[in-house]
Amino acid sequence: MPRTIKMLSDMNTTMMEIERVDRAEDRLRVTGIMMGNFPAEIYIEPDDLLAMVAMHLRPSPLGFLLGLPYFWLRRYWQREENRSLGARVRGVLVSALVALAQLLGLAVFALGLMRLAHLAGSLL
Repeated sequence: MPRTIKMLSDMNTTMMEIERVDRAEDRLRVTGIMMGNFPAEIYIEPDDLLAMVAMHLRPSPLGFLLGLPYFWLRRYWQREENRSLGARVRGVLVSALVALAQLLGLAVFALGLMRLAHLAGSLL
């Protein structure tokens, strides 16, 4: 079975397991199981997807994304099967690679913004 994404309540119960995300014509289709029993297909309109992206461009979600390597590593080490030295080293390597990818992404984003500002300046 493919890996699912679990969306949890504050009481740690699974509200939805997302099994797949794909395009359905001009919308995004999220397929999964709601409340453990109910198959669901949820459609997201382009305007709503842009609004969701905008929601994530605030300090709290961005802080979470920047802390992701640390949060992931902490959860990884908490699992019993990952307590050996080899597993811990693998976890540190994966976490370091994620942090490096984040830095690369931030650099590309910053360069894109600079290029956009340059283009906007040349149009004025």
